[in-house]
Amino acid sequence: MRTKKIAWEKVKLLAMDIDGVLTAGQLIILPDGNEIKIWNVKDRLAFGLLRKSALDIKVVWITGRGGQDVQARASEVGVDELFEKTMNKREILKNISDKYKIRREEICFVGDDLADLGALRFAGLAVCPQDAPAEIKKECDYIAGSAGGRGVLREVIEKILRAHKVWEKIVELYDR
Repeated sequence: MRTKKIAWEKVKLLAMDIDGVLTAGQLIILPDGNEIKIWNVKDRLAFGLLRKSALDIKVVWITGRGGQDVQARASEVGVDELFEKTMNKREILKNISDKYKIRREEICFVGDDLADLGALRFAGLAVCPQDAPAEIKKECDYIAGSAGGRGVLREVIEKILRAHKVWEKIVELYDR
């Protein structure tokens, strides 16, 4: 793990892989070839919390796989940009940062395996799930307390909201 002060409050672009981050990396493949992923409801809630905060943070999903299920989930949670069936995640992050004029130190990327290495090294804040391999963990600034598909993004988004001092206001929205 890299050692530096983590500046959650600087994040303007929250980008992530899907399989192994938002899901546990397991697939159910149906006889017709379609895939089913199991998504964590805590992460789903966290995307809603981020939107309710009204912070200007872009959310980007970058995955080596893809499909209708991914597109539907991205639409439901309000993902700003979705990139499917791609392996050059670093290049996509660079293009997105150029498009939105976001500096590298304002990018948080969450990845879990070797396909994410370039993006993790490019981002100013690299995050991985607890069950990421050692090669990935040593490149990260923060290792989540949970495994992939078990609420990693819920944890990351809460840290961002707390750093922006809006967490308590978000919690109050649910005190009814």
